[in-house]
Amino acid sequence: MPHINVGILSIGTHLPTRIRLNSEWPASFLERFGDRKKSDITTAQLPASASLALSLRAKYEADPFRGSIQRRVLEPSLEPSDMEVAAARQALDRANVHPDEIDLVIVSTSVPDLLGSGNASVVHHKLGLKPATMVLNLDNVCNSVVPGLVQAAGAIKLGHVRKALLVQSAAFSRIVDYNEPGSVNFGDAASAMVVGPVAPERGILGWSSFNDGSFHRAVCMSPAGGGTWFDAHGRLVPASLDLESAKRMIGLFGSWAQTSIDATLADAGIERSQVGFFACHQPTVWFKDICANAAGITEIPSPAIFPMVGGVGPSNLPIAIDVGVHDRSIVDDTVLILYAMGSGAHWASMALRWGS
Repeated sequence: MPHINVGILSIGTHLPTRIRLNSEWPASFLERFGDRKKSDITTAQLPASASLALSLRAKYEADPFRGSIQRRVLEPSLEPSDMEVAAARQALDRANVHPDEIDLVIVSTSVPDLLGSGNASVVHHKLGLKPATMVLNLDNVCNSVVPGLVQAAGAIKLGHVRKALLVQSAAFSRIVDYNEPGSVNFGDAASAMVVGPVAPERGILGWSSFNDGSFHRAVCMSPAGGGTWFDAHGRLVPASLDLESAKRMIGLFGSWAQTSIDATLADAGIERSQVGFFACHQPTVWFKDICANAAGITEIPSPAIFPMVGGVGPSNLPIAIDVGVHDRSIVDDTVLILYAMGSGAHWASMALRWGS
């Protein structure tokens, strides 16, 4: 079987038109900020061992909005899959790829249309793809892009798939409680990537992935007040069922990023000096800086998207890449490092050379 290089052919994004500004939170929210922040992991007291996180987070300690300025909100009449389809169509158009060329669809949805069915089939249906196109729901929460790219690349290299469509979304407005301090961190967005064969020396160069299931209760969705999702008598909300575990996890953000990115560079056989762009998950305004500092890649372009869109789950990486493409930080032959972590906890990174 001949060697096939696989890479990203195009990026598509969709941001809802409605913008939620900080001014929409009531005065009572600000008045109670001091008491409520101690149960929110983005401001909770961290151990001294988390020195990097403490130093980078310090300037946002007094800000109830954690460095965010605005975030997008999905229109009530629309479903999360509508965002996903809009992003997918843009990605297909930008790649000049006809829907019939797509043999695999991988959808990663933080908040699906319906619990229990996933969005892959409905995205396939709304796009009008051929029945033989394989669909896959990849629920790796915020860390879905790198695993999705690995899955798509494997299928393409095996010869079963010509091109794949990877779709990600977050519709956090459907589950956040805007009375809670953590609500300021979440936005709505969707993204998509067309993935396929690329020229030699381009595309995916290497990757790594790690997991530590001892943090599975640190961040999750649970009923307001705690408990498991199947015991819910009200809405599910983002929460921590183990705040001490969550604080320990924050203290490890830097070392996790360093370990993964070191392993990815080794797998790709490249040096840090060759990296020209860093696309990082951004659940908070300071997360990207922790990862870049720990991994020693602070002197390269790495757009801060959190202030303008909030945390948008698995869409963080594609949106950051799209920003880089449009501002020309990413051009043909630019080497990118992608890094994300997801609750669970698991984290992964990838090196790829841009261009088809």
